[in-house]
Amino acid sequence: MRKFTAITVLATALHGSGASVVMLERMDHVVGRGGSVYAMNSKLTKEKGYECPVEEIAQRYKRMMGYHSYRVDGRKWMNHFHRSGEAMDWLIDRMTTASSVGGSDLTPVMEHWHEDPKDINGEFPGTHEFLDGPNGLGPDDNPQQDVCDNMAAYCAKAGVDIRYLTDAQQLLKDGERVSGVVAKTADGYVQFNGKNAVVLATGDFGMDKDMLEKLIPWAAHQTEFGGIWDGSGHKMAYWAGAAIDKNETPTPMIFCFQWRSITRQVRAYWQTTIDGPGTINMNGSGDIEVKMVKADTLEELVQALELPAETALKTIEDYNGYCERGVDEEFGKRKELLLPVKKGPFYGIKCTPWFLTTTGGVRCTEKMEVMNDSNEIIEGLYCLGSMVGDMYCNCYSTHFPGHNLGATCLTFGYLTGRQLAGAE
Repeated sequence: MRKFTAITVLATALHGSGASVVMLERMDHVVGRGGSVYAMNSKLTKEKGYECPVEEIAQRYKRMMGYHSYRVDGRKWMNHFHRSGEAMDWLIDRMTTASSVGGSDLTPVMEHWHEDPKDINGEFPGTHEFLDGPNGLGPDDNPQQDVCDNMAAYCAKAGVDIRYLTDAQQLLKDGERVSGVVAKTADGYVQFNGKNAVVLATGDFGMDKDMLEKLIPWAAHQTEFGGIWDGSGHKMAYWAGAAIDKNETPTPMIFCFQWRSITRQVRAYWQTTIDGPGTINMNGSGDIEVKMVKADTLEELVQALELPAETALKTIEDYNGYCERGVDEEFGKRKELLLPVKKGPFYGIKCTPWFLTTTGGVRCTEKMEVMNDSNEIIEGLYCLGSMVGDMYCNCYSTHFPGHNLGATCLTFGYLTGRQLAGAE
Protein backbone atom coordinates (compact mmCIF):
# COMPACT_ATOMS: atom_id res chain seq x y z
CA MET A 1 0.00 0.00 0.00
CA ARG A 2 2.73 2.47 0.86
CA LYS A 3 4.46 2.19 -2.54
CA PHE A 4 1.22 2.96 -4.34
CA THR A 5 1.05 6.21 -2.36
CA ALA A 6 4.64 7.31 -2.82
CA ILE A 7 4.75 6.57 -6.52
CA THR A 8 1.46 8.38 -7.12
CA VAL A 9 2.82 11.46 -5.38
CA LEU A 10 6.04 11.36 -7.37
CA ALA A 11 4.32 10.89 -10.72
CA THR A 12 1.81 13.68 -10.16
CA ALA A 13 4.41 16.05 -8.74
CA LEU A 14 6.56 15.55 -11.83
CA HIS A 15 3.74 15.82 -14.32
CA GLY A 16 4.36 19.11 -16.12
CA SER A 17 6.21 20.67 -13.19
CA GLY A 18 9.84 19.95 -13.98
CA ALA A 19 10.47 19.04 -10.33
CA SER A 20 13.41 16.88 -9.32
CA VAL A 21 12.14 13.90 -7.34
CA VAL A 22 14.01 11.10 -5.57
CA MET A 23 12.16 8.06 -4.22
CA LEU A 24 13.86 5.94 -1.59
CA GLU A 25 12.71 2.33 -1.59
CA ARG A 26 14.03 -0.13 0.96
CA MET A 27 13.00 -3.18 -1.11
CA ASP A 28 14.54 -4.23 -4.40
CA HIS A 29 11.24 -3.51 -6.20
CA VAL A 30 7.99 -1.66 -5.58
CA VAL A 31 5.45 -3.60 -3.54
CA GLY A 32 1.66 -3.62 -3.81
CA ARG A 33 -0.91 -5.56 -1.80
CA GLY A 34 -4.63 -6.12 -2.20
CA GLY A 35 -6.54 -4.40 -4.94
CA SER A 36 -9.65 -2.66 -3.59
CA VAL A 37 -9.48 1.12 -4.19
CA TYR A 38 -12.56 3.11 -3.14
CA ALA A 39 -13.52 6.25 -5.08
CA MET A 40 -16.74 8.14 -5.58
CA ASN A 41 -18.09 9.57 -8.82
CA SER A 42 -15.33 8.32 -11.07
CA LYS A 43 -16.12 7.92 -14.74
CA LEU A 44 -16.49 4.18 -14.14
CA THR A 45 -19.05 4.61 -11.34
CA LYS A 46 -20.96 7.12 -13.46
CA GLU A 47 -20.91 4.72 -16.39
CA LYS A 48 -22.37 2.02 -14.14
CA GLY A 49 -25.06 4.36 -12.77
CA TYR A 50 -23.70 4.90 -9.26
CA GLU A 51 -23.03 8.64 -9.19
CA CYS A 52 -23.53 9.91 -5.64
CA PRO A 53 -24.82 13.47 -4.88
CA VAL A 54 -23.44 15.40 -1.92
CA GLU A 55 -26.75 15.12 -0.05
CA GLU A 56 -26.55 11.33 -0.13
CA ILE A 57 -22.90 11.19 0.82
CA ALA A 58 -23.58 13.38 3.83
CA GLN A 59 -25.88 10.69 5.18
CA ARG A 60 -23.36 7.96 4.44
CA TYR A 61 -20.58 9.88 6.13
CA LYS A 62 -22.62 10.60 9.24
CA ARG A 63 -23.20 6.89 9.56
CA MET A 64 -19.54 6.05 8.94
CA MET A 65 -18.27 8.71 11.32
CA GLY A 66 -20.59 7.26 13.94
CA TYR A 67 -18.83 3.90 13.59
CA HIS A 68 -15.62 5.77 14.38
CA SER A 69 -17.22 7.55 17.36
CA TYR A 70 -16.96 10.82 15.39
CA ARG A 71 -13.27 10.95 16.31
CA VAL A 72 -12.10 11.49 12.73
CA ASP A 73 -11.07 14.49 10.64
CA GLY A 74 -14.17 15.30 8.60
CA ARG A 75 -12.17 17.59 6.30
CA LYS A 76 -10.05 14.67 5.14
CA TRP A 77 -13.15 12.57 4.57
CA MET A 78 -14.82 15.27 2.49
CA ASN A 79 -11.62 15.78 0.50
CA HIS A 80 -11.91 12.14 -0.44
CA PHE A 81 -15.53 12.54 -1.46
CA HIS A 82 -15.01 15.67 -3.57
CA ARG A 83 -11.72 14.67 -5.24
CA SER A 84 -11.53 10.85 -5.30
CA GLY A 85 -13.39 10.61 -8.62
CA GLU A 86 -10.89 12.96 -10.24
CA ALA A 87 -7.97 11.02 -8.76
CA MET A 88 -9.43 7.70 -9.89
CA ASP A 89 -10.00 9.00 -13.42
CA TRP A 90 -6.34 10.07 -13.45
CA LEU A 91 -5.32 6.56 -12.40
CA ILE A 92 -7.65 4.82 -14.86
CA ASP A 93 -6.19 6.84 -17.75
CA ARG A 94 -2.71 5.66 -16.83
CA MET A 95 -3.51 2.05 -15.99
CA THR A 96 -5.36 1.45 -19.28
CA THR A 97 -2.42 2.81 -21.31
CA ALA A 98 0.53 1.65 -19.21
CA SER A 99 2.03 -0.30 -22.10
CA SER A 100 3.15 3.09 -23.44
CA VAL A 101 5.76 3.21 -20.66
CA GLY A 102 6.60 -0.48 -20.61
CA GLY A 103 3.91 -1.56 -18.16
CA SER A 104 0.78 -3.69 -18.53
CA ASP A 105 -2.55 -2.36 -19.75
CA LEU A 106 -5.11 -3.11 -17.04
CA THR A 107 -8.91 -3.29 -17.04
CA PRO A 108 -10.76 -1.19 -14.42
CA VAL A 109 -13.74 -2.96 -12.86
CA MET A 110 -16.06 -2.33 -9.95
CA GLU A 111 -15.99 -4.94 -7.22
CA HIS A 112 -19.24 -6.51 -6.12
CA TRP A 113 -20.55 -5.16 -2.83
CA HIS A 114 -22.80 -6.63 -0.18
CA GLU A 115 -26.28 -5.11 -0.03
CA ASP A 116 -28.06 -5.56 3.29
CA PRO A 117 -31.85 -5.10 2.98
CA LYS A 118 -31.90 -3.77 6.55
CA ASP A 119 -28.96 -1.43 5.81
CA ILE A 120 -27.00 -2.59 8.83
CA ASN A 121 -23.95 -4.28 7.36
CA GLY A 122 -24.34 -3.16 3.78
CA GLU A 123 -21.47 -1.84 1.68
CA PHE A 124 -21.50 1.19 -0.58
CA PRO A 125 -20.64 0.87 -4.30
CA GLY A 126 -17.43 2.52 -5.43
CA THR A 127 -14.66 -0.04 -4.98
CA HIS A 128 -12.41 -0.16 -8.06
CA GLU A 129 -9.97 -2.86 -9.06
CA PHE A 130 -7.57 -3.24 -11.97
CA LEU A 131 -7.44 -6.72 -13.49
CA ASP A 132 -5.90 -8.59 -16.43
CA GLY A 133 -2.31 -7.92 -15.41
CA PRO A 134 0.27 -10.60 -14.62
CA ASN A 135 -0.52 -10.49 -10.89
CA GLY A 136 -4.23 -9.74 -11.07
CA LEU A 137 -6.06 -12.23 -13.23
CA GLY A 138 -8.90 -12.25 -10.68
CA PRO A 139 -10.01 -10.43 -7.51
CA ASP A 140 -8.48 -13.11 -5.26
CA ASP A 141 -5.04 -12.46 -6.74
CA ASN A 142 -2.86 -9.42 -6.00
CA PRO A 143 -3.81 -6.84 -8.68
CA GLN A 144 -2.35 -3.95 -6.69
CA GLN A 145 1.11 -5.21 -7.55
CA ASP A 146 0.36 -4.54 -11.22
CA VAL A 147 -0.78 -1.00 -10.38
CA CYS A 148 2.45 -0.36 -8.48
CA ASP A 149 4.60 -1.84 -11.25
CA ASN A 150 2.87 0.42 -13.76
CA MET A 151 3.36 3.50 -11.58
CA ALA A 152 7.05 2.67 -11.24
CA ALA A 153 7.26 2.49 -15.02
CA TYR A 154 5.63 5.92 -15.33
CA CYS A 155 8.05 7.33 -12.78
CA ALA A 156 11.05 5.89 -14.59
CA LYS A 157 9.77 7.31 -17.87
CA ALA A 158 9.33 10.74 -16.24
CA GLY A 159 12.87 10.71 -14.88
CA VAL A 160 12.22 9.97 -11.20
CA ASP A 161 15.41 8.92 -9.42
CA ILE A 162 14.25 5.67 -7.77
CA ARG A 163 16.80 4.33 -5.31
CA TYR A 164 16.05 0.70 -4.52
CA LEU A 165 17.56 -1.08 -1.50
CA THR A 166 17.84 2.31 0.15
CA ASP A 167 16.44 2.42 3.69
CA ALA A 168 15.57 5.84 5.14
CA GLN A 169 16.92 6.09 8.69
CA GLN A 170 16.72 9.65 10.00
CA LEU A 171 15.13 12.97 9.03
CA LEU A 172 17.32 16.07 8.92
CA LYS A 173 16.21 19.48 10.17
CA ASP A 174 17.36 23.01 9.46
CA GLY A 175 16.01 24.80 12.49
CA GLU A 176 12.37 23.71 12.74
CA ARG A 177 12.11 22.77 9.07
CA VAL A 178 12.68 19.22 7.81
CA SER A 179 15.35 19.56 5.15
CA GLY A 180 16.26 16.03 4.14
CA VAL A 181 16.85 12.44 5.14
CA VAL A 182 19.75 10.09 5.78
CA ALA A 183 19.40 6.63 4.27
CA LYS A 184 21.37 3.42 4.51
CA THR A 185 22.55 1.55 1.43
CA ALA A 186 24.81 -1.42 0.82
CA ASP A 187 27.69 1.03 0.41
CA GLY A 188 27.01 3.03 3.57
CA TYR A 189 24.96 6.09 4.47
CA VAL A 190 23.76 8.71 1.98
CA GLN A 191 22.25 12.13 2.68
CA PHE A 192 19.39 13.39 0.52
CA ASN A 193 18.45 17.05 0.75
CA GLY A 194 14.80 17.98 0.18
CA LYS A 195 14.49 21.44 -1.34
CA ASN A 196 10.68 21.55 -1.24
CA ALA A 197 9.55 18.69 0.97
CA VAL A 198 10.11 15.24 2.39
CA VAL A 199 7.10 12.94 2.03
CA LEU A 200 6.83 9.89 4.28
CA ALA A 201 4.80 6.97 2.95
CA THR A 202 6.28 4.06 4.85
CA GLY A 203 3.24 2.00 5.79
CA ASP A 204 2.15 0.69 9.17
CA PHE A 205 3.82 -0.14 12.49
CA GLY A 206 2.16 -3.52 13.02
CA MET A 207 5.44 -5.45 13.19
CA ASP A 208 6.72 -3.38 16.12
CA LYS A 209 5.16 -4.93 19.23
CA ASP A 210 6.41 -2.13 21.48
CA MET A 211 4.64 0.46 19.35
CA LEU A 212 1.48 -1.64 19.34
CA GLU A 213 1.56 -1.99 23.12
CA LYS A 214 2.02 1.77 23.46
CA LEU A 215 -0.45 3.02 20.84
CA ILE A 216 -3.03 0.21 20.40
CA PRO A 217 -2.57 -2.09 23.42
CA TRP A 218 -5.91 -3.85 22.95
CA ALA A 219 -4.84 -5.02 19.47
CA ALA A 220 -1.28 -5.99 20.37
CA HIS A 221 -2.16 -9.64 21.03
CA GLN A 222 -2.99 -10.09 17.33
CA THR A 223 0.52 -9.42 16.07
CA GLU A 224 1.25 -13.10 15.40
CA PHE A 225 -1.31 -12.99 12.57
CA GLY A 226 -0.19 -9.88 10.74
CA GLY A 227 1.45 -6.50 10.61
CA ILE A 228 3.35 -5.47 7.51
CA TRP A 229 6.01 -2.88 8.41
CA ASP A 230 7.92 -1.82 11.51
CA GLY A 231 6.88 1.81 11.87
CA SER A 232 10.24 3.24 10.77
CA GLY A 233 8.54 6.23 9.14
CA HIS A 234 6.46 6.92 12.24
CA LYS A 235 9.62 6.89 14.37
CA MET A 236 11.39 9.29 12.02
CA ALA A 237 8.40 11.63 12.16
CA TYR A 238 8.18 11.45 15.96
CA TRP A 239 11.88 12.16 16.31
CA ALA A 240 11.35 15.23 14.13
CA GLY A 241 8.62 16.47 16.48
CA ALA A 242 5.45 14.95 15.03
CA ALA A 243 2.50 14.17 17.29
CA ILE A 244 0.25 11.14 17.17
CA ASP A 245 -3.38 11.34 16.04
CA LYS A 246 -5.48 13.91 17.86
CA ASN A 247 -7.75 11.10 19.04
CA GLU A 248 -4.58 9.39 20.36
CA THR A 249 -5.69 6.02 19.03
CA PRO A 250 -4.32 4.77 15.70
CA THR A 251 -6.64 2.16 14.25
CA PRO A 252 -5.99 -1.51 13.42
CA MET A 253 -7.48 -3.44 10.54
CA ILE A 254 -8.77 -6.65 12.12
CA PHE A 255 -10.76 -9.01 9.94
CA CYS A 256 -12.05 -12.57 10.00
CA PHE A 257 -11.55 -14.16 6.61
CA GLN A 258 -12.87 -17.62 7.52
CA TRP A 259 -16.48 -16.40 7.44
CA ARG A 260 -17.19 -17.39 3.84
CA SER A 261 -20.52 -19.17 3.48
CA ILE A 262 -20.43 -22.94 3.07
CA THR A 263 -22.54 -23.60 -0.01
CA ARG A 264 -22.48 -26.15 -2.76
CA GLN A 265 -20.55 -23.70 -4.91
CA VAL A 266 -17.65 -23.33 -2.49
CA ARG A 267 -17.55 -26.68 -0.68
CA ALA A 268 -15.30 -28.17 -3.34
CA TYR A 269 -12.97 -25.17 -3.07
CA TRP A 270 -12.75 -25.47 0.69
CA GLN A 271 -12.13 -29.22 0.56
CA THR A 272 -9.39 -28.75 -2.02
CA THR A 273 -7.78 -26.15 0.23
CA ILE A 274 -7.98 -28.36 3.30
CA ASP A 275 -6.61 -31.39 1.47
CA GLY A 276 -3.84 -29.25 -0.01
CA PRO A 277 -1.92 -26.45 1.72
CA GLY A 278 -4.57 -25.79 4.37
CA THR A 279 -4.13 -22.04 3.91
CA ILE A 280 -5.44 -19.27 1.70
CA ASN A 281 -3.50 -16.17 0.61
CA MET A 282 -5.18 -12.85 1.27
CA ASN A 283 -4.35 -10.73 -1.78
CA GLY A 284 -0.62 -10.75 -1.17
CA SER A 285 -1.00 -9.82 2.52
CA GLY A 286 -0.06 -13.18 3.98
CA ASP A 287 -1.50 -16.66 4.44
CA ILE A 288 -4.13 -17.67 6.96
CA GLU A 289 -5.04 -21.17 8.08
CA VAL A 290 -8.36 -22.61 6.93
CA LYS A 291 -9.83 -24.15 10.08
CA MET A 292 -12.84 -25.90 8.55
CA VAL A 293 -14.22 -29.25 9.63
CA LYS A 294 -16.95 -31.58 8.39
CA ALA A 295 -18.90 -34.09 10.47
CA ASP A 296 -21.87 -36.40 10.15
CA THR A 297 -23.33 -35.53 13.57
CA LEU A 298 -23.46 -32.41 15.71
CA GLU A 299 -21.61 -34.23 18.49
CA GLU A 300 -18.74 -35.02 16.13
CA LEU A 301 -18.72 -31.44 14.84
CA VAL A 302 -18.52 -29.95 18.32
CA GLN A 303 -15.70 -32.31 19.23
CA ALA A 304 -13.77 -31.51 16.03
CA LEU A 305 -14.10 -27.78 16.71
CA GLU A 306 -12.83 -28.38 20.28
CA LEU A 307 -15.85 -26.65 21.80
CA PRO A 308 -17.23 -27.36 25.30
CA ALA A 309 -19.68 -30.08 24.34
CA GLU A 310 -22.50 -29.51 26.83
CA THR A 311 -22.64 -25.74 26.31
CA ALA A 312 -22.29 -25.91 22.53
CA LEU A 313 -25.00 -28.56 22.04
CA LYS A 314 -27.37 -26.67 24.37
CA THR A 315 -26.78 -23.49 22.38
CA ILE A 316 -27.60 -25.28 19.11
CA GLU A 317 -30.72 -26.78 20.67
CA ASP A 318 -31.90 -23.36 21.88
CA TYR A 319 -31.20 -21.82 18.48
CA ASN A 320 -33.17 -24.52 16.67
CA GLY A 321 -36.06 -23.77 18.99
CA TYR A 322 -35.96 -20.11 18.01
CA CYS A 323 -36.03 -21.17 14.37
CA GLU A 324 -39.18 -23.24 14.99
CA ARG A 325 -40.90 -20.37 16.80
CA GLY A 326 -39.68 -17.74 14.32
CA VAL A 327 -38.31 -15.46 17.06
CA ASP A 328 -34.70 -15.19 18.23
CA GLU A 329 -35.30 -14.50 21.91
CA GLU A 330 -31.62 -13.82 22.67
CA PHE A 331 -30.18 -11.70 19.86
CA GLY A 332 -33.15 -10.71 17.70
CA LYS A 333 -31.85 -12.30 14.51
CA ARG A 334 -34.11 -11.51 11.56
CA LYS A 335 -36.79 -14.13 11.00
CA GLU A 336 -35.83 -14.81 7.38
CA LEU A 337 -32.31 -15.69 8.54
CA LEU A 338 -33.35 -18.18 11.20
CA LEU A 339 -32.21 -21.42 9.57
CA PRO A 340 -32.13 -24.53 11.78
CA VAL A 341 -29.02 -26.65 12.22
CA LYS A 342 -30.48 -30.15 12.05
CA LYS A 343 -29.68 -31.88 8.77
CA GLY A 344 -26.16 -33.18 8.12
CA PRO A 345 -23.51 -33.27 6.98
CA PHE A 346 -22.45 -30.45 9.26
CA TYR A 347 -19.69 -27.93 8.58
CA GLY A 348 -17.92 -25.68 11.00
CA ILE A 349 -15.17 -23.07 10.83
CA LYS A 350 -12.99 -21.77 13.63
CA CYS A 351 -13.25 -18.04 12.98
CA THR A 352 -10.30 -16.16 14.44
CA PRO A 353 -9.40 -12.46 14.20
CA TRP A 354 -6.68 -11.73 11.69
CA PHE A 355 -4.66 -8.56 12.16
CA LEU A 356 -3.68 -7.10 8.79
CA THR A 357 -2.17 -3.68 9.47
CA THR A 358 -2.46 -0.41 11.35
CA THR A 359 -3.78 2.91 10.06
CA GLY A 360 -2.88 6.33 11.39
CA GLY A 361 -0.30 7.40 13.92
CA VAL A 362 0.91 10.73 12.55
CA ARG A 363 -1.02 13.95 13.14
CA CYS A 364 -1.44 15.99 9.97
CA THR A 365 -3.63 18.57 8.30
CA GLU A 366 -6.07 17.84 5.48
CA LYS A 367 -3.18 18.82 3.18
CA MET A 368 -1.04 16.04 4.72
CA GLU A 369 1.26 18.55 6.48
CA VAL A 370 2.67 16.88 9.60
CA MET A 371 1.94 18.66 12.90
CA ASN A 372 3.46 18.73 16.37
CA ASP A 373 1.75 18.50 19.78
CA SER A 374 0.79 22.18 19.57
CA ASN A 375 -0.91 21.55 16.21
CA GLU A 376 1.76 23.61 14.49
CA ILE A 377 2.87 22.52 11.02
CA ILE A 378 6.36 21.07 10.79
CA GLU A 379 7.58 22.79 7.65
CA GLY A 380 8.81 20.56 4.87
CA LEU A 381 7.30 17.30 6.18
CA TYR A 382 4.28 15.44 4.77
CA CYS A 383 2.86 11.97 5.30
CA LEU A 384 0.61 9.70 3.25
CA GLY A 385 -0.95 6.26 3.20
CA SER A 386 -1.31 4.20 6.34
CA MET A 387 0.51 6.85 8.37
CA VAL A 388 -2.22 9.51 8.00
CA GLY A 389 -3.78 10.26 11.36
CA ASP A 390 -7.40 10.83 12.39
CA MET A 391 -8.91 9.01 9.43
CA TYR A 392 -10.28 6.11 11.49
CA CYS A 393 -10.97 5.22 15.10
CA ASN A 394 -11.92 2.05 17.03
CA CYS A 395 -11.56 -0.53 14.23
CA TYR A 396 -11.34 -0.09 10.47
CA SER A 397 -14.76 -0.53 8.86
CA THR A 398 -15.35 -2.09 5.44
CA HIS A 399 -18.60 -0.34 4.58
CA PHE A 400 -16.51 1.53 1.99
CA PRO A 401 -14.33 -1.42 0.88
CA GLY A 402 -10.85 -0.13 0.08
CA HIS A 403 -11.40 3.30 1.65
CA ASN A 404 -7.88 3.58 3.07
CA LEU A 405 -6.29 2.74 -0.27
CA GLY A 406 -8.67 5.05 -2.09
CA ALA A 407 -8.36 7.96 0.35
CA THR A 408 -5.00 8.15 2.12
CA CYS A 409 -3.13 6.52 -0.76
CA LEU A 410 -4.68 7.45 -4.10
CA THR A 411 -6.65 10.65 -3.46
CA PHE A 412 -4.34 12.25 -0.91
CA GLY A 413 -1.27 11.16 -2.85
CA TYR A 414 -2.73 12.71 -6.00
CA LEU A 415 -3.62 15.97 -4.25
CA THR A 416 -0.30 16.24 -2.41
CA GLY A 417 1.57 15.67 -5.65
CA ARG A 418 -0.40 18.45 -7.31
CA GLN A 419 0.19 20.71 -4.34
CA LEU A 420 3.96 20.18 -4.39
CA ALA A 421 3.96 20.71 -8.14
CA GLY A 422 2.19 24.05 -7.69
CA ALA A 423 -1.01 22.89 -9.38
CA GLU A 424 -3.27 23.28 -6.33
